[in-house]
Amino acid sequence: MAPARPPVVGEAEWNAALTDWDVDGDYDVLVANDAGQANELFVNVSQVPDTHAPRAAHLEQAPDRLSSSAPTVVRVHVYDNAAYYYTWYATVGLEFRANAGVWYTVPMRSMGTQIFRGEIPGALIGAIEYRVRAQDLTGNTGLSQVLSFVASDGGCNGSPSTYCTAKANSIPGCVPAFALNGVPSASAPKGFTVAVTGVPGGNPGLFLYTTNGAAATPIQNAYGFLCIQAGPGMFRIAPQAGAGTQGVCNGGYAVDFDQHMATQTQDATLVAGASVDLQCWYRDPPNPGTANFTHALRFTVCP
Repeated sequence: MAPARPPVVGEAEWNAALTDWDVDGDYDVLVANDAGQANELFVNVSQVPDTHAPRAAHLEQAPDRLSSSAPTVVRVHVYDNAAYYYTWYATVGLEFRANAGVWYTVPMRSMGTQIFRGEIPGALIGAIEYRVRAQDLTGNTGLSQVLSFVASDGGCNGSPSTYCTAKANSIPGCVPAFALNGVPSASAPKGFTVAVTGVPGGNPGLFLYTTNGAAATPIQNAYGFLCIQAGPGMFRIAPQAGAGTQGVCNGGYAVDFDQHMATQTQDATLVAGASVDLQCWYRDPPNPGTANFTHALRFTVCP
């Protein structure tokens, strides 16, 4: 610290605040004095930056639970070699994953002390692991232990079913089919993959969906049937180039519908309890009309 003056008899200090006043990586001290005395700033001139990583300790153990729209709330203590009010501004993230998949991060918020609070989405299903990563204002990072709990489906799996009729494509015996993985959830960031297989390879395609119900509308007498209700409530998901080889029945298209729900902003009806009808359109140049519709899929969005 810079040299301090001798103490003054009868002087009283109200408080001292630690902060990196000159933004050089070490802590300085600001002293608030009483009795009309001037406040004092003691600047740390050691030029030794803070290399002490914060410690994320006492991470709360979440109980096993049923999947629902309510999040799983956990808290953690974050300790560092700094005043608690300095630690408030640390970057603290709650990292979680389901069934040994990809780690996702949500921010944790200070509760006004060294305790931070975070929420794991409640619609996750399976073995849920979580941990906390804390970074102080000088970039030092600490990682907590990994804890886990089990979330069961609570009886909701989306009840997927298929209906309507797919148009025959240009390859005999090549029949479109839906393949599903995961549960449609209004609160999960990812996890419900809808794939179409059994289509000619190498052609672009896209998914259409609505919450307005089913239909069976012939389209130009060549594309087959539009099996979902057309109109303002029908939306399309970004086109895909299409996998596979031209003239071979090895094509396909896939979308993570949970991720689509979590990132889209155009359809306010995609909420828990909504019934979704989905269909795939794809190019098939050798076929009359040069394009086809698959049959349709219906499912309910879980919490």
